[in-house]
Amino acid sequence: MSRLSLACVLLALCFTLPTLLQAESKMDKAAYEKKLNETVIPKVDFKMITAVQAYSFVAAKCGIPLDASKLKGASTEMNVTLSLNDVPAAEVMLFIATLTMIKAEVTDDGIVLVPPKPAP
Repeated sequence: MSRLSLACVLLALCFTLPTLLQAESKMDKAAYEKKLNETVIPKVDFKMITAVQAYSFVAAKCGIPLDASKLKGASTEMNVTLSLNDVPAAEVMLFIATLTMIKAEVTDDGIVLVPPKPAP
């Protein structure tokens, strides 16, 4: 391969590689929701773990970032005991939300945990 051909290939890579890498690393809300619905978790076996740990498990199985920065105090201490087989990740998240009252919102940045609303 001549030096000119090699230079052309390297130049083409310089322009296309950043675009390819950015496309793979950044997903949007719709892509995250699709991933949650399509990812089937073969076995869920939570025994007295925190809600954040439970959501972290699901997020890790799907490769989705998790943000628990809005949670404070007692809301992070609620424990989950849950045993399921062959369940979509989105359904596991619904179970966790029902048991802990800590909701998970899917955004363009990933899964964001939202604390329970105070009783009126």
